[in-house]
Amino acid sequence: MDHLDPRQVHEFLRKNSDALFIDCRSEMEYLFVGHAVGTLHVAWNEGPDWEVNPHFVGQVRKLAGTDHAARPIILICRSGNRSL
Repeated sequence: MDHLDPRQVHEFLRKNSDALFIDCRSEMEYLFVGHAVGTLHVAWNEGPDWEVNPHFVGQVRKLAGTDHAARPIILICRSGNRSL
């Protein structure tokens, strides 16, 4: 797992067109705070109880498709804690 700064993410996504760019913030953050162009949304946790989404991995795998083991995935959140 690598930690990338925004410029590195931009360059990585430019070079890897098959990569998934997933915003793992809550739905409210994704919709009302805004999100980076090209991101898909899969919440790591949601309010009001902020419990971890038990379906997170399955939802990401579904987006990645049948070749999910070889497909690069970039996760983004506000602080870096959820994407870590």
